[in-house]
Order: sequence, then C-alpha cells, then structure tokens
Amino acid sequence: MECLILKNELEIAKIPIDAILSLEVNDYLLTCRTVWKRDFSYSKALSEIEKQLPSYFLRINRNTIVNLNKVQVVNFKERTIRMDDQLIYQISHRKVKIIRKAINEYESNRLNFSE
Repeated sequence: MECLILKNELEIAKIPIDAILSLEVNDYLLTCRTVWKRDFSYSKALSEIEKQLPSYFLRINRNTIVNLNKVQVVNFKERTIRMDDQLIYQISHRKVKIIRKAINEYESNRLNFSE
C-alpha cells in the first residue's frame, strides 16, 4: 500500500494513500484530512505533495486536493464537492470543466476495471 510521509516539528506520519480524504492549505499550513477523523498539519507546499499523489487525487481549487475515491456528491451548479466525512469544498470556477472531465474519466476507468 502506498503511503504519504509527512513531517513536522513534533511528529512524522506515514499515512496510507487510501486513508486520505483531502489535503488543504490555510495560511501556509497544509492539513491532511483522513478517514480516521484525525487531521495532520505540516508546513509544506500543496504543489510539492500533489506530485506524489496518484491520478485519482484532484486539485479542485488553489488550496484543496480531494481523493476522488472519497467524494460523495459533486454539485456543479453550486460548484461544491461533499466528501465522505461531510466536509464540503468549493470548486474553482476555472476548474469546473477540468473537474467534470476528470470525474467522467475516473468513473469510466472504475467501470472498466470492475467488468
């Protein structure tokens, strides 16, 4: 199983990729939200982490990356994504078309894989 390793002054966390719901940056602090209802915070650039993630992780705005495996509802009219843990994120207006395409490809790949 692939893991993301995040370090801060107090801890080093080895987080399984499948346990990550989302990654978001607020005030230069990266927060990794997990299915365990535990958040891990680090001072790291989102773009740096983005390079390490599989293709089913999608940047939906300047500050947020979501795990498509953990998305519950995408509302393109309101430009929101609701995650399994009920967190709701805003989709960037500029990213709507890219996100729609990525989600369609993701779903198509999942259907082809399960057949």
